[in-house]
Amino acid sequence: LNGYLVVLVVQLAAGPYDAYYTLPGKATSTRPASLPHAAVLEFLHECTRALREADTADNEQPVLDRDYNEVLRGAGRRLMLRISPGSAHGLYDACLGIAALPVLTLEAPVPLRDHRSIRKLLELTEGRTGLVSDASHVFGLGYMVEEDDEKYEPLATVQFTNHYGWELRHGGHTLMRVVSNTPRLPQSKVQADNFARVAHQVFPDLTTEE
Repeated sequence: LNGYLVVLVVQLAAGPYDAYYTLPGKATSTRPASLPHAAVLEFLHECTRALREADTADNEQPVLDRDYNEVLRGAGRRLMLRISPGSAHGLYDACLGIAALPVLTLEAPVPLRDHRSIRKLLELTEGRTGLVSDASHVFGLGYMVEEDDEKYEPLATVQFTNHYGWELRHGGHTLMRVVSNTPRLPQSKVQADNFARVAHQVFPDLTTEE
């Protein structure tokens, strides 16, 4: 930049960063292993873009003027692309042939962008039954086999939790939660013994029955 070599460095606490579940396989600059990793890649991409577009002479705008929620949304998109990087990713075949049993196969696949039809199909799902998709189209209804089945293989699943809310899961682990179109890190569960200890410290007169 203007004759200078600019190096971007992001420093993170290893403990919290490594505490979140990561996807199996080698992680790269185009294959994030988790939402924190995807957020780092998105932040570095935004820094690079800002440096390329910077006008050091008369620019009074901050170098990074992108809202942090937009950065998180970009990170969420990166993570979803890791799950299904394109039509070449045979997620549908993997679901049917390896780790899922078909319940109903549609005569014609339904595009995911057809929101009204997808919502109608979601009304047919309950319990273990879900929509089988290759991240572009829905092909029918199916369910994952049990973990002790020889065909079992961890799959990426999307669980709709409420209005404008869903979770991306893999192998029983939550990779990210999306609330109002903004990705969030999964919250860790409170250990029962720690909760009881803290509750007793805050409310010393609290009995076990209460």
